[in-house]
Order: sequence, then C-alpha cells, then structure tokens
Amino acid sequence: MEEGERVSGEDVKIYVDILLAEYKALRDEIIKKMDHRTTLRVSATTLSLAAVGVGVERRSSAILLLVPVIVALLANMANFQTVQIGRLSRYIEEIEGKLVGLHPGVIGWHTRSTDRKLRFRQIFVVYHLPNLTIVLAPAFLAMTLGWIYSDSLKISVILTCFDTVVLGLFLWNFVKNRHNL
Repeated sequence: MEEGERVSGEDVKIYVDILLAEYKALRDEIIKKMDHRTTLRVSATTLSLAAVGVGVERRSSAILLLVPVIVALLANMANFQTVQIGRLSRYIEEIEGKLVGLHPGVIGWHTRSTDRKLRFRQIFVVYHLPNLTIVLAPAFLAMTLGWIYSDSLKISVILTCFDTVVLGLFLWNFVKNRHNL
C-alpha cells in the first residue's frame, strides 16, 4: 500500500492479514535458526572437550591440534545462523513499522530503542564473551597440550599454522559481523 492511497477497510484487513502471516512465518524461521545455532554451539563444546580428552589420554598431538579446526568451523556455522537471524529481525522490524503505521500504538517485538553499537556493548559480557570462550578456551588448551605431547615437529607446525588460520578467520568473521551477532 502506497502512502496517501485510498483503500477500503477490507483491503486494509487483507493487507494486515498478509503482514501478520509473513511476520509469523519469519518468527518461526528465526526460532528454527536459534535452535540450529544452539545445537551447533553445544556440538562444538562437546566435540572439542571429547577430542581433548581423547588426545590427552592417547598423548596425541595430532588429535589435540585438530580441536581448534573443529570448534572454529562449528562456531562459524553458528555465527552464520546468528547473522541470518539478524537479517530476518531487521525485515520483521520493517513489517512492524508498517503495522504501527496502520495501527498506532502497536509496539513491535523486534523494535529496538538503542543503536547496534550500544547494544553490542550491553550484551558483550552475557552473550559475546561466552561464545568466544566456547571457541577459544578449548582451542588454546588443545594447542598447548598438542605441543606438550608433540611427537613430530613437522606435523605440529603444520597443524598449528592451520589452527591459527582457522581461528583467525573465525575471529575476523566474529568482529566483522559483531553488530549482527
């Protein structure tokens, strides 16, 4: 509906029904993506800790030095889900803006009163820091133990270089998308 366009009450009702159906579908998609994100984070934590346990038990630097790759890849997949959730949320905000225009006083579920930079600082300790810890703590623990149990300098150097690249990519994606995470 264009601004200033004359429409009947029935047209407005149909338009609102379409907006509400789209809103509900997007909310459902966000909830599914949130479930996927949680599964990926739990998997990253579980797999990394299990691999550290196996690596220490077997004193295998190769197993230990593969942990950062596993955890960083799963964390990047979780961050992708979060970015998608952010995009869907912004689209829902647009729908809410249309609904508020038709029905003043309606408060949107996704409406934010703060800018994204301020919001990032507000949720850093409760959201971002734990997510970074899920990735970095087992990665650095595994890398340290991998060098302690190193039986082949060549393999350890190659895997450590690969770990560094993968963790660097994770951190780059995290910082690049920090306002969407």
